[in-house]
Amino acid sequence: MVPSPAPVPPPVLPDAHEHLSEHPQLGQAWEAEVRARRAEAEKIQHLLDYRDHRLAVQAQTLPHTFTRKAAVKAVHHEAAVVLGVTDAEVRRMFSVADTAGKWLPQAWEAYQEGWIDFTRLQRLVSGAGDLIETNSGNPEAQHQLSASLDKHFASVAPRENKNVLDQQVRDFVAEADPAGHQRRYERARSQRYVQVTHHHNGMSTLRALLPTLTLARLEENLHTAARTMQRTLKSHAQKSTDPMNPGPVNHGEAESLSSAGDRATEEATLSNRMADILCSWLQAGSASEDPTRPAPASETRSSITRPVRTGATINITVPLQTLVGETEAPGLSSDGRFVLPAAEARRIANDTTAGNTYYLTGTTIGADGAPKVERVVKLGRKNPLEGLVEGPGSGDLARQALVQQIHTRPNLLDASSTARFVTGNLRAGIQLRDRQCQAHGCTEPATLSEVDHKTSHESGGATDGNNSWVLCHTHHEIKSHGLLPGVDTDSDPPARASPDSPSTGFTTEESPPAWATGSAA
Repeated sequence: MVPSPAPVPPPVLPDAHEHLSEHPQLGQAWEAEVRARRAEAEKIQHLLDYRDHRLAVQAQTLPHTFTRKAAVKAVHHEAAVVLGVTDAEVRRMFSVADTAGKWLPQAWEAYQEGWIDFTRLQRLVSGAGDLIETNSGNPEAQHQLSASLDKHFASVAPRENKNVLDQQVRDFVAEADPAGHQRRYERARSQRYVQVTHHHNGMSTLRALLPTLTLARLEENLHTAARTMQRTLKSHAQKSTDPMNPGPVNHGEAESLSSAGDRATEEATLSNRMADILCSWLQAGSASEDPTRPAPASETRSSITRPVRTGATINITVPLQTLVGETEAPGLSSDGRFVLPAAEARRIANDTTAGNTYYLTGTTIGADGAPKVERVVKLGRKNPLEGLVEGPGSGDLARQALVQQIHTRPNLLDASSTARFVTGNLRAGIQLRDRQCQAHGCTEPATLSEVDHKTSHESGGATDGNNSWVLCHTHHEIKSHGLLPGVDTDSDPPARASPDSPSTGFTTEESPPAWATGSAA
C-alpha cells in the first residue's frame, strides 16, 4: 500500500498579507510549490543513496585515493546522463546536500519538508561554508558557528525570499565571525579579474571582479550622470562630427528601433545611458592618461556631451563600538548591499582627506528583534572622534559622548516642510532610516528608490518623517493604485513623490562618508 503524502502546511505570510491565504488559486499554487520542493529533495536523496551504494561496492577494488576520486566523478556523470543535466549541476546538488546534511540539519530538514527551496538552502550552505572554511583547523568553532547559523535561520528562512535571505546570511556571517570576514576580505583581492566575451551581434559582455568600494563609487557616478543625461539621442544618421561632444558609442541597437528610413531619434533607457557613459569613460581612459580627453569622433554616434565624472556618494554605517575600537563588528553600506571589515570601516571613517560627512543614528530593538532607527543626527564634516579623550577606557567614554550627541542634537526625522517634495536633510534621514524599499521582500536601495508620502500631500499628508517612507518605483506604483497590502491607498503618484536629484545630506566630494550608529536608550 502506497503511503499517502504528508499534508501541506499553510504558507508563512508576513503581516498585512494574511488575506492572501483566502484565495484558492494561490493556495493551490503553494501546495504545488511544496510538492515540487519535496520531489526535488527526494530526487537528491536518491542520488545520495546511489552514490553511497556505488562507492561502498567499489571500496574494496579502489584502494588508491585518485581512483576513488575518479569513481565519484563517474557517479556524477552517470547521474547527469540519466537526469539530462550537466555534471556541474549534479556536483552542485551533491555539494549542497552534503554540507547541509552535516552542518545544517535544521535547514536540511526544512528543505526536505518543503519549507524552503533549493535556492535558499544554497544561500544557507554558502554562509556555513564561509564559517567552516575560515575556521579550518578549529572544529569546535566550525560546529559552534554553523550550529548558530542553522538555529537562527530555522524560522527565518521560510518567510524570506532569496534576496533578503542572502543579505541576512551575509550580515550574520560577518558579525558572528569578524576575524574570518577580515581574512576573506583580504584574500578576495587576489581573485580580481576582467573578462571580455564577444558575441555574434556586434555586442560584447564585460565581466569584472573588482574591489567593492571602487565599483560602488563608479556605480553611483554612473547613476548620477545618467539621470542628468537627455533621454532622446540623435540616431546614427545624424551622428555628430564635433570631437568635443562625442556622446555615447555605438551599441548596435539602432537599426532595429524603427523601420522608417528617416528616423531621427532613439529613446535611451537609464541602463542604456549608463552603458553609453561607461563606454565613453573607458574610451577616454584608454586613449591617454588624461581622462578628460574626448573619445575619437569616428567611434561615436550621438551629439550628447560626455557626462563629467562626479564625486561619488557612498554611505557606510559603522557601529559605535566598532568606531571607537571596542569590537570588530563589520561596517555596512546604508543600503544593505555590502559589508566591510571593521578595520576598513575605521580607516574610511578616520581618513582626513576623504571629505566625509558624518551622521549618528540612534536605534531601538523592535518587537520582532530587529533594530529600528529612531533618530538621525547630522554632525557635518568634523570627525566625531576628534577631540575625545584617549587612553585606557577611552573607547567607552567616546561611545558615551557620541550617544549623548544622538540625544541632544536635532533629529532629522523630526523635521517637516510645507513643500510637496521630501528634500535635503529630511530626505537623507529617511533614506538612512529605511535603507531599502519598504515593501516586504524588496531590496531596492533607498538611493535608487522614491520617497513617498504615506498619505498624499494633496490630501493633507504632512511632508515629515512619520508620513514618508522609501518605495521603489514598482511598489510605489502598486501602492498608488491601492494594491499594496497593509497601507493606505491615498498616496502620491509614482515618480512624483520626490525629485530626481540626490539629497545634499548625502553629498561628498570624493570618498564615501562614514556613518556611526548607536542604540538610543
